[in-house]
Amino acid sequence: MNNRLKVLRAERDWSQAQLAEHLGVSRQTVNALETGRYDPSLPLAFKIDQINPAYAAVMGGLLAGVGLLILFRHRASLGGVNVLVLYLQERYGWRAGYVQLALDGTITAMSIPLISPSAIAMSLLGALVLNLTIAINHQPGRYVAI
Repeated sequence: MNNRLKVLRAERDWSQAQLAEHLGVSRQTVNALETGRYDPSLPLAFKIDQINPAYAAVMGGLLAGVGLLILFRHRASLGGVNVLVLYLQERYGWRAGYVQLALDGTITAMSIPLISPSAIAMSLLGALVLNLTIAINHQPGRYVAI
């Protein structure tokens, strides 16, 4: 955290005081975070994360992908698109992660007229990470006991 926060602040040309105001903390807290003398609390970490949407998209996609992977390994799903994806994988051998990536991409593409380009980009990034996590790690028949 100590070097990355300073780099992100510099990319935005913010002073420590400006970042502190944005986060709702003191300038000394920002200094302590940047120098590694202080680890952020969970609520503060979420505020810091709001500054970098790409990080949120990647980590959110990874965590959601792992959650779906756990469900898929136990032959369960969240319903909706997941049921279709698992059916297509079982019936035709199509990899669940790639099918779901295509469906997520289609849904995101349909939202282009409604959402900002940066939100579309972050949505696609999150979907890519989520579905690659599934595609790389989920293989039918891998978890069958003998």
